Amino acid sequence: MTVLGLLRTSGLLYVALVNSFGLSREETTWPFSLNNSLMYLLGPLASILNQYFSLRQLIFFGLTLSSASIAFCFLAEGISQITILYGAIHGFGISLVFTLNPVVTNQYFVKHRTVASGVAFAGACIGSMVFSPVMEYLIAEFDIRSCFLLISAFYMQALVGSSLFFTPPWLRKNRSKTVRMSNIPEIQQSETTGKICKIFSEVLANLKRIKNIFILPIFGLISFTYSNFCNAYLIFLTLLVDQSRDKGLSEGEMAMLIPVYSAADLIGRLLVGWIVDLGLVSRPRLVTASFLGFGLGMASLSWVTWGLVYCVAVTGVATGALVVNFPVLMAEYLGLSRMTTAMGLANFITGIVVMGRPKVVGG
Repeated sequence: MTVLGLLRTSGLLYVALVNSFGLSREETTWPFSLNNSLMYLLGPLASILNQYFSLRQLIFFGLTLSSASIAFCFLAEGISQITILYGAIHGFGISLVFTLNPVVTNQYFVKHRTVASGVAFAGACIGSMVFSPVMEYLIAEFDIRSCFLLISAFYMQALVGSSLFFTPPWLRKNRSKTVRMSNIPEIQQSETTGKICKIFSEVLANLKRIKNIFILPIFGLISFTYSNFCNAYLIFLTLLVDQSRDKGLSEGEMAMLIPVYSAADLIGRLLVGWIVDLGLVSRPRLVTASFLGFGLGMASLSWVTWGLVYCVAVTGVATGALVVNFPVLMAEYLGLSRMTTAMGLANFITGIVVMGRPKVVGG
């Protein structure tokens, strides 16, 4: 709730940076674009690290790194330093959290995964509704550097929750058996060929696992739709506040658009899970309808004025439906054992697509 909720307030930070440094929209977009790109691009690295460290250790480390990098933005003198700290280092930390969090949820739930994912992802909506007015107050009362320091303090609260992400007992037993069986030839190999050959063989095994998933047609279909949705979704969040300002909305009205969007997103995440799990509509049809609603809502941002809040609400409901279903689609079509690698690879593809966002926003 804390991490993703704060990320959703990037539109407010974006406008504050434009006002503080007097830069163009394209220049100011780079910290946020690099952050989001690395958040997705480093997904495969997170899946590889999960072969050696637990989900709890990796998520805790990611949150610690993210909190520290944002805190050091307090000392930044220009947009280039913010790009390194907030964009690069913070992006790496967030990539661990963003990639591995859905895996934790899918490990604990089997029958009602869509509902469980909806409840888990609902934290981002609640967090953005809470932090949007808080961020508006902080930006109004303090300068942008002090805001970064306070945001870092918010990130530290998430460390408590991440420390509780233990592996489920039933998976722990299966994993211990697998490790015992797989370690026998590895020990023999390390005695004969050395540690370098062992590391090299592990890298080749990970690359082979990634290749086997990448060539699957169903993975290509899911990752293609996922990457395009994420790119459009991030552009929408970045431009929402800025576009509403161009339409003549007041500061209070602009800040309220994010809670409206988050509330609608929350409805989509919680309601859609029950609709699918109860069999009222198939998942492919729901995803198709959600894409249609998201596209229409986002297109209306450029020409609608009087009914902007309704368009934002439609986009929010569609966003919630799509965000919840993509990890479940990965688990259903590729299997839970390959989900970590598949999500990491899909995020990597998304990161490449997202890298073009500054040109889109600046244009």
